[in-house]
Amino acid sequence: MRKRYLQLEKATQIRKKLAQFIDEKSFAFPKYDTLARLLCGKYKLSEQQASDLFAIYSAISSVRSLKLSERRNLFFVRKKRTDHLLHLVESEQLTKIEIEKYINYGLRLKCYLTKSNDNYAKRMKLKKLLADKIIFNLFIERSSRTHRSFDAAAKMLGASVINEKDPTAISLMSRNESFADSIRTFCQYSDLLILRAPWPYVIEEAIEAQKKLQNIIPVINAGSGSNQHPTQGLLDVMTIKEVLKIKSFDELKKKRVVIIGTRFKRALRSFIITLYAVCPEIEFVIIAPPGESSLKNITKRLNFDSLDITISNSISKSVRGALVIYLASIESKPTSNYQKTLKLKEKNLKFADKRCIILHPLPRNSEMNYNIGRMPSNQIWTQVKNGLYIRAILLIDCFGRLKKIEKILRKI
Repeated sequence: MRKRYLQLEKATQIRKKLAQFIDEKSFAFPKYDTLARLLCGKYKLSEQQASDLFAIYSAISSVRSLKLSERRNLFFVRKKRTDHLLHLVESEQLTKIEIEKYINYGLRLKCYLTKSNDNYAKRMKLKKLLADKIIFNLFIERSSRTHRSFDAAAKMLGASVINEKDPTAISLMSRNESFADSIRTFCQYSDLLILRAPWPYVIEEAIEAQKKLQNIIPVINAGSGSNQHPTQGLLDVMTIKEVLKIKSFDELKKKRVVIIGTRFKRALRSFIITLYAVCPEIEFVIIAPPGESSLKNITKRLNFDSLDITISNSISKSVRGALVIYLASIESKPTSNYQKTLKLKEKNLKFADKRCIILHPLPRNSEMNYNIGRMPSNQIWTQVKNGLYIRAILLIDCFGRLKKIEKILRKI
């Protein structure tokens, strides 16, 4: 068992190193000879494994160098009147129109299942939507809410589900099989792959691995290292719209969103990108200890010229007039002073907007006072519930079946 976890750690280290080459835009991706010395020497990979990784990551590097509009076209099936999602890779690929579409469908689905009688008949209708599909949940990195909500959403829609949640069980870790070959194998047994792993660009790697296959299946990002978590960003923004009863996201113009902590980097990045996409005029305030390294990691990837982000280390000043408070914890040790000073308390909320809501991607520790968790402003469990509905809609759209759900929901 210990050996398998070492294999996982090794696979993660290799890919993080390759991701650094991609992120350093001033440098071209290394030539094979240069990279082979690193992979075969330091990491002791075989020539075949090194060659596979080089081919895949050099292709990812080429895709990442494309303009955003060009990348978007790679992740959608573009046909007349039948545009639909092919892969959900990153939050940036979704436009305002697409985000609003998914959120509106998610809210209508929630209303359909929770606000009227004859629930059995309704669920039987939903079960026909994906009854002919098999969905593979591959979670190399452990998960509670994301994994279970995707599992529940797929079963709610009638799909069969294969769950692989033990990172040491797959051949990638136990027999030193290449990740690309593992993906190609799983694609033979399923119609859609939901993937989480502890390294960045894992979704792009899974997509590139399929290019040797006759049939390419959709891949959904369920969390890629510290990079992206697009479904979390969607459910967060869906919760804001539902709880604040927003008809148009333009109502959020000039409103303040306060983020306390930077621990959950991928969730934070996707939340900021998604919310910015629907309303660029929002004011973001990130509260973190001075010099926290993860703060630079978050902000350096948010390449929006008009993005309004203020950095602060004081809760009392920053929450004044805040409409949304997003708790994400800090990475300092629990005994540090900042764990105490950056803890949200009831007295802080007195200065916030009267409609202020509190969100948290979970798991939580001591980021807020116990009493706040019992206040109406705490919408954490609404977030958790909304994860089921937004992920169900994404699964439906990956198979181009939004028109079928529209027929079911048209009375809502």
